[in-house]
Amino acid sequence: MDNDFQKIMAEHSDEQLIKIVTIQRNDYNPLAIEAADFEITKRNIDLSKIEEVADKFIEQEVKKKEFDSSIVPSYFRFYHFIIDTIAVLILVFVFAKVLDFFIDSPNEIITRIIISIIMLFSFMLYYLVLEYKYQKTLAKIFTKTKVVSNNNKPLTFTDVLIRTICRFIPLDRISYLFSKRGFHDYLSQTNVIFDK
Repeated sequence: MDNDFQKIMAEHSDEQLIKIVTIQRNDYNPLAIEAADFEITKRNIDLSKIEEVADKFIEQEVKKKEFDSSIVPSYFRFYHFIIDTIAVLILVFVFAKVLDFFIDSPNEIITRIIISIIMLFSFMLYYLVLEYKYQKTLAKIFTKTKVVSNNNKPLTFTDVLIRTICRFIPLDRISYLFSKRGFHDYLSQTNVIFDK
């Protein structure tokens, strides 16, 4: 048995060793497996513990594969972009009309600044409120999808805030065309999945 493999395997935890000799057996060099088996024997790890840990890892792998298969394809993200953009523009229009009753500005620069603020406010409000409270925007309701964290848990406000701010990254709106996840997904550690 190779001495280097023995040293490496001796540094692993019991769970890591069990994972190597059960789930990941085909991913390792036979000498490494032999060293892991030797380390398990040396530590006198109970067979029931090996089965328990192996079952836990198998269950995690199954859940991960299910989760990965539930991530929506890129063309859904394109639908989301179109529908959500229309929804945000409607929100901007409504806020602009409401403000128009209260503010009468003959100055074109001030009007443009106000419109820009309304657009930013509408955009932030739309995504922050809907994704934090419901894990969905209007587009995601329509396509029966939702946003979750990478570990398939509901989003925290920080997750949604990072996700929303990252939408301002140039080319973010088309980044999902090159993979299932856009920049705002990667950076906020979130995914859009089918809502079962």
